[in-house]
Amino acid sequence: MNKKTVRNQFVRFAGADALDRFMDALHNKPACRTRLLYWQEKLWEDFRARQRIDALAHDRILDLFTYCHRHDRDLEAGIPEEIGAYHAAMSEKGSYFLREAFRRVEARSFPFAVHRETGSDRSRPDRSSHCAACCDALLRFMNKAHQARMTLADYDKYVCDLEEEILEIYDRLGDESEVGRLEGLGLYFLERRVTAAASDPVLAGLASNLDETGRRLLSAADLLLDEAPLRSLRAFVEGERARSEGAPIDAARNLEELAALFDLEAGAEADRPILKNCQWLYIVLCEFHKETG
Repeated sequence: MNKKTVRNQFVRFAGADALDRFMDALHNKPACRTRLLYWQEKLWEDFRARQRIDALAHDRILDLFTYCHRHDRDLEAGIPEEIGAYHAAMSEKGSYFLREAFRRVEARSFPFAVHRETGSDRSRPDRSSHCAACCDALLRFMNKAHQARMTLADYDKYVCDLEEEILEIYDRLGDESEVGRLEGLGLYFLERRVTAAASDPVLAGLASNLDETGRRLLSAADLLLDEAPLRSLRAFVEGERARSEGAPIDAARNLEELAALFDLEAGAEADRPILKNCQWLYIVLCEFHKETG
């Protein structure tokens, strides 16, 4: 049975999510240089028993799965300079949240734009390779092509973009640049909240709901003020607390309704930046809700 046949059978057996997890661990976790992790081994052994495949040495398993499962193509030698430089810069960013956000996007969208072959012989230098289709996908990500028309299918990419913008906010804070992610999300909301009225009544209603949801979430997150009492955020939250008098909010239900923002088309030219801003703020509030929920 040849490699391609075994790979295709394993793809069908594992399913997309388990396959992503299996491949990500196999090629990125140091322990997998010499052995499969427990859950990987169980998945592989279940598959091997189902297909009646002989046991394979670990080096042969590594060789079998050294290909791009996202695009089903073999890897090419080397790494394009622009791709390697960008990947290194993102991997070395100071923000844990940005590094993790980029890692999630990489695993799902371009897992083999940068690949360094792993083997059981630790003394042998790793060999670099890449998937050309993954490199194309990474270039589109680098050029923010996913922002042209925002859809929830690209949610993880927007979160990665958001983390970069939060880092810029931190840089402007100077001495207070060690604030937590919640403060960064809160400050982002303050800076980009919608103030103009949309001409489309549906968009106007969703924008109003978005603003109210954001205000209530900020007001409810008292922990924002415990670690880093940023003046602008403190003033906003305290003013909002007094205005709302602690009224409860069903943030999960509101956010579910606000997902309709990604199905809208802005008819009027003046509504387009309002819609795009609302879509960005929706991502912010979803992340804020995860952190506080």
